[in-house]
Parts: sequence; structure tokens; C-alpha cells
Amino acid sequence: MQDPLVILEAVNKFYTDSFNQLIILTVAILTFSGVLMPLIISSLQKRFFKLEHKEIEAELEQVLETKIKNHIEKVEEEYKRRETLLEKKIDKLELKLSKELAGNKGTTSHLITNVHLRDNNYQLAFGTAISATNSHLKSKNDTNLNRVLMLMIKNCLPNLTKIDFENDPEISLKYEKMLIKLQDYNSTGKYSDEIQNLKFQYNQATKRVVESQHA
Repeated sequence: MQDPLVILEAVNKFYTDSFNQLIILTVAILTFSGVLMPLIISSLQKRFFKLEHKEIEAELEQVLETKIKNHIEKVEEEYKRRETLLEKKIDKLELKLSKELAGNKGTTSHLITNVHLRDNNYQLAFGTAISATNSHLKSKNDTNLNRVLMLMIKNCLPNLTKIDFENDPEISLKYEKMLIKLQDYNSTGKYSDEIQNLKFQYNQATKRVVESQHA
């Protein structure tokens, strides 16, 4: 049987060692909690912050890129819309100016035709009447168009002869081109009678021969 004193010493040593280990463990835990733990948490927070910052930055960049792209598309669409609108206005203005110029040219040719008729220059009158007809067709001036057609039918062609067309072959070409335009313009049949009369008088004039007068 062991000595009780020895047993007590052994028990005391066991508890003393256990208490010392407990103290060391407690200190270690407190050290970890007080020093290392904040460092670890801080490090983790920084890492998470960097990740979140990168994610936020990427999201912002994507949002900004999308907004810029949408804005550019809107600007391009608005530019195209205004460009199309401007082109239409320009085309409309050009058409208006073209009709006005044709109208002025037609009026001038028409007046010159009257001057030639007054001077009995029927060949020249027919040529300027053709020019006036082309201009009136372009300007869509039906009133003056009808007037100049009547001048050709009643005043110019009845006073022309075969020799006049032989002396000026170009006038026949001009007449044929003008007649094509007039027929195209006559989609409603408004000038059908005038066209028929014009053709008849032209054919008569190209065949007309002046009889020689003997003393």
C-alpha cells in the first residue's frame, strides 16, 4: 500500500499541472481572440471589400457602358430622323424652284413665240412654242400649256411647209420629243383632242408644198 502522502502529492501535482495548462490555454484563447482574431477579421473584411469593390466597379462600368450606348443610339436615330426630314425639305424646295424656273422659262418662250408670230416668222415661232410647251409641262401650268398648244395648232403649223422642215431637221426631233412628254402628261385624257389636232396639223405641214406663182 502506497503512502498517503505520496498519493496526495501526486493528486496535487495533477491538479497543479491541469490548472497551469488551463491558464495557458485560456491565455492562448484570449490572445487569439484579442490579437489574432481582429487581424484575421480585418484581413477577411479587406478581402471581401476588394471583391465587393471590383464587383461594384464592374457593375457600374456595365451600367455606364449601356447608358452611353443607348444615348449614342438615340443621338444617331435623332440625327437620321432630322437628316431624312431635311432631305425631304430640300427635295421639296428643289422641286418648287425647278417648277418656278420652268414656269419663268415657259413664260419667256411663250412671249417670244407671240413676237415671232406677229412678225410672221412661223418657223421660229414653232421652235419657241415647243420650248414653251416643255417648260409648261415641267411646271404643270395647264393654262399656259393649253394656250401654247393652240398657238401651234392654229397659228404656227398651218403656215409651215415641207421646205421649212427640210431646212431645219432639228425642229422635227424637238417636236417628237415634246410630243412624247405631252402624251405622258395626258394621263387623264385632258389633252387628247389637242394632241390629235397637233399631230394632224404637223403631218399636213410636213407635206405642204407651196405652189409657184407665175407672172
